[in-house]
Amino acid sequence: MKMILSFKKCLAVCLLMVANAASASVVWEPTDGDINFITLASVLGFSGAEFGIFEDSATSSSAMPVLTFTGGATVSFAAASGSDWTVSLLSDPSVTGTLKGSSHFQFGMKTSGGTWTNVKKGLELVDNSYLLAFGSKLLTDIALVTDIAPSTVVDDNPVSQVPLPASIWMLTSALLGLLYTGRRKSVVNA
Repeated sequence: MKMILSFKKCLAVCLLMVANAASASVVWEPTDGDINFITLASVLGFSGAEFGIFEDSATSSSAMPVLTFTGGATVSFAAASGSDWTVSLLSDPSVTGTLKGSSHFQFGMKTSGGTWTNVKKGLELVDNSYLLAFGSKLLTDIALVTDIAPSTVVDDNPVSQVPLPASIWMLTSALLGLLYTGRRKSVVNA
């Protein structure tokens, strides 16, 4: 009887910690060449939900994922041409996608309605390992992800500043000179 009571208290404390944990950063980056994504459903042998990896600047509710997988997976990240990154499933290297501009990404889970939802809560367990909650279902909506770290959105197409040409400055001074001359003539005529 004491064991059941202790188990209930432990479960209540864990649920309270997950419920009160600060919302996780929406954008993530791998800390090494791959990330491990494990759901409780996949460990227990149930068919898991469909998860996706999105661009760091994407709105997952309206964007298409770069890569999708069901249940648990190991996702590999490799530098591609320029600043782009190729992501692929380690279990099936033919399933690939490309992240533009950086290796930073977002996780999403496909809901029963067919839309994608972002991470709702996150709890860091140990260095670079997070318990992520996408919804409220214990078996399918919670995942353990290792080898990731919170990050920020990276601008994929930075715009370089273009200096004003010298002709603009010369034109401005000429216009000011004409205005001054015109005003001076009007003062003399009065």
